[in-house]
Amino acid sequence: MDNRLFLLDKNYILKQAQSDLRLELQSQLVDMVKDAYFDYFNPLRLPDDISEQVERFRPIHLSFFDELYDILSGIFRFQIGDNQLELLFDGSSHYEKYLTDWTEAFKGYVLEMCQKKNFILAA
Repeated sequence: MDNRLFLLDKNYILKQAQSDLRLELQSQLVDMVKDAYFDYFNPLRLPDDISEQVERFRPIHLSFFDELYDILSGIFRFQIGDNQLELLFDGSSHYEKYLTDWTEAFKGYVLEMCQKKNFILAA
């Protein structure tokens, strides 16, 4: 994640937060896609061969999702715009705020993509 994706991509605290959350959020991505699969293709969760395979699936490594994660990370950094730190009055650090903000945004991005049949099938 050392490369800058756009001119003002210099928010190093956010990049560190995104890097630290990578494996956790990629694991959540798999679970969210599995839930979306059942919502889209088998809402009653009736047992069949494919549904059982999906339910039992546990990824060996999550590196398959690295490119998607990096792209979504860059989009989030671009969307928040400037690289100025805001004043926080709740006692939390910027790192903690970015952990929370990035987790919420990532889940929102994934939920939006899970509305697409092709994304569910590809993941």
